[in-house]
Amino acid sequence: GRRESFAALVRQAGAHLVTRFADFAAAAAAFSIGRLPQGEGTRTAILTNGSGFAAMAADDAAAAGLTLPGLSSDVVQTFREKWPGEQMPVNPVILGAGSSEARYRETLEALLGDPGLDAVLTIAAPNPALDFDAVVREVALAAQTSVKPVGLAWVSGQRSAAVKRILAEKPDARVCAVRSPDDAARALGLLAQQTQLVRARRLPPAGPRPRLGRERTEALRRMVEEALAARRHALTGNERARFFSLLGVRSVATERAPDADDAVRAALDLGFPVVLKADAPGLARKAALGLVELTLFAPEDVRTAFERLRGAYEAIENLPLWTGVVVEKMHPHMPERELRFAIVRDHVWGPTLEFGQGGLSGELHPEFAAALPPVSLDVARQTVRRPAVARTFGGFRGMPPVDTDRAAELLCLLSDVAAAIPAIREIRIDPLVPEPDGFLALDAGVWLWDGPVRPEPNHPHLTLGAPPETAGDDVFTAKDGTRYRARPVEEDDFPRVFEFISGLSEKSFFLRFHSSARLSEERVAALCRIDYRRAVAWADVCGDGAGGERIACLGRVSLADPAECPDEAEFGVVVADRDQRRGLATRMMARLEDEALRLGAKAIFGIVLRGNDGMNAMMEKLGYVRASDERDTIRWRKILR
Repeated sequence: GRRESFAALVRQAGAHLVTRFADFAAAAAAFSIGRLPQGEGTRTAILTNGSGFAAMAADDAAAAGLTLPGLSSDVVQTFREKWPGEQMPVNPVILGAGSSEARYRETLEALLGDPGLDAVLTIAAPNPALDFDAVVREVALAAQTSVKPVGLAWVSGQRSAAVKRILAEKPDARVCAVRSPDDAARALGLLAQQTQLVRARRLPPAGPRPRLGRERTEALRRMVEEALAARRHALTGNERARFFSLLGVRSVATERAPDADDAVRAALDLGFPVVLKADAPGLARKAALGLVELTLFAPEDVRTAFERLRGAYEAIENLPLWTGVVVEKMHPHMPERELRFAIVRDHVWGPTLEFGQGGLSGELHPEFAAALPPVSLDVARQTVRRPAVARTFGGFRGMPPVDTDRAAELLCLLSDVAAAIPAIREIRIDPLVPEPDGFLALDAGVWLWDGPVRPEPNHPHLTLGAPPETAGDDVFTAKDGTRYRARPVEEDDFPRVFEFISGLSEKSFFLRFHSSARLSEERVAALCRIDYRRAVAWADVCGDGAGGERIACLGRVSLADPAECPDEAEFGVVVADRDQRRGLATRMMARLEDEALRLGAKAIFGIVLRGNDGMNAMMEKLGYVRASDERDTIRWRKILR
């Protein structure tokens, strides 16, 4: 598969992809210490005994994504009191040539006590006046006094064995030891990245995620079905404009022209200046092929450009049949703000979302961020902030700021398209220019393959599972007239799920979670982040009396550890106190059994407390058998058919 798709999978799994052995060694050293920086994770101090090494290490730290903040006033005061007469302490901290081995420990301890620092990189440069082994021992002693990561680099390859021996004597020090300063900085940078990944996965969702919705999804599917029925594997110009308008993206005014005279008439209708692009069924990447003529101001320019395009087109082999040109109104914009949004189908990992620099700059220096659908709003925001083009999103060169949330929302909608329509081979919007009221596509295309238009159980096209589509007709009305509707749980449900779990009585909570300790926001957020290839969560919802909805019943089934319970899935169900004894749990169990079969399980089981009389009675009624009895719990199991 494509490296970009695999890298996106690794990133979304909370891991790191390294491509060089030096990076692998740095990552192994970093994660072996079992510590992550606190706070922001990137705020680092450099401590060394050489100004040249300090300068190089500062550059290495910046390249690794680390920052070098100023020292706190308390640390500065400590340095002044201990070593009066020396120059003002700054970061990097450079020890004088006559500094003792103990000076390393005293300085490092002070830096580790600075609340504005997350980690310290220590470099012991070769110095015949210092006892190197003693320096390593002093660094290890200082590292034992703090939970903050300490990196150690020593430059000389001859000292590596001594470092390994000394640190083995002090296992509590947990020093990240890497010989090269640049690799040591990279190791601390990986720890900072891991801190940010862990924090992001623990935080509640950013907010409501924009979604295509059933109506827009079906409209897009109809366009794809019509194209495939006509044996076309690319949408036409008018179809593309309608397609992208449903995503909130405007297209430039265009007219098709089979000959030069028609091209001139179209240019006069649209108004100069105009752009000419070669036109043919399924033709892609026209600019890269040299089949675009820009900034045409007069009819004679259009005629000349038409002939140039036709000649260039005929000189390229294996292109589809030439049908003329597309004439577009020239849209003034800054090339620094040309963006590219894309869906690219990988034969191994399925569709991949891409965002980065568009236009000519993107062709010359391709750099983009990738993500695998379905993406949350949080992942979308992270994706649009990663490429270098994101640096232009502020008030860049007098241009108004770009609404990054709007860019993230468009990425979410493209994610929905990729999940809902497997027949899409590629979507490319390049260049796309941001405007005050949205986005304008200067060039875009949709290409198809002979796949299903709707997701099929036997045709999984996503690496990460998306929530199943529902028609909204799974409705149940209780005897008192309360109307419940079943639907899959999505990440946006966090506020409702948290409210539901928080509203459970002490008894109901204990019977479901086997503990009286309430779940934190971080734990509930994790429950709402579901990979539907391995787990499924459903909710029965009803009106909350204020125009919204509340969760009445929550059910989840997930594949068990194959090493412990091969081909089995575990379930969990809980009903709000006010909605109990209405048959919701029984209906939910039937749904979870169906989902367990869909996941490939041959049996389903659940762990129920002995004191949960209602649930144990329901298990017997539904045909479950006791697989094992513990002192406090019963393991109920059922073979699925």
